Amino acid sequence: QPQGLPLLSPGGHCKLVVTPQQPVVQYGGSAQLNCSLPCAGGTVQWKGLDTNLGSITSFPTHSILHISSAVVAMGGTKICHGTCHGQHYQQAVNLKVYALPDTLQLDTEPHALEPGQPATLHCSAQQVYPLTGLALTWYRGDQALGEADFESVETEEELFDITATLPGLFAITRPTGVFADGDSSDPAIAAGTTVSLLGLIATGVVSHRLWKRFRSQYELP
Repeated sequence: QPQGLPLLSPGGHCKLVVTPQQPVVQYGGSAQLNCSLPCAGGTVQWKGLDTNLGSITSFPTHSILHISSAVVAMGGTKICHGTCHGQHYQQAVNLKVYALPDTLQLDTEPHALEPGQPATLHCSAQQVYPLTGLALTWYRGDQALGEADFESVETEEELFDITATLPGLFAITRPTGVFADGDSSDPAIAAGTTVSLLGLIATGVVSHRLWKRFRSQYELP
């Protein structure tokens, strides 16, 4: 019995409680779902679970579902059942698994940039889930150019690799148009992502480290 949790005697009012109510877990991470029913002589157990669920630890008044090394298949509805003096109770929660990209990759086409020539930019991110709620935006300096459509490819892990393309709509007027510190009279186009998933908000932008790598890769001053 959890400390401080009163047990109900026959005739009392039972309430089955599952916490958290909106569980989320990062891909590869761990989580615990606790189902409790403060009832003397009652039972609590997770039911209808498939083999992807993980392990269960049960006690007279509560049952804990342990999720570890989470994968996409572990997401979905989890149901807990309880009984208290002949009465049956049930609570369901929806476990959501998410994965955010570690970084963004920015590439150009053609690979060798030449002043005055148009170029196509490709922005890609790997191992993202879910696609719902994900937005990728191109920027010219601090000015957003609008959300970009992106293509997605599902991986063996049921995650997604995404790529957005900005075609040759602009010309690089001189090689010094891209700076690691962003200080340039000719603003360069950068890429950023804003991801809103499961009530969590994460914003990713092209970091100075990525800009330095970009500048070095294309031999820019």
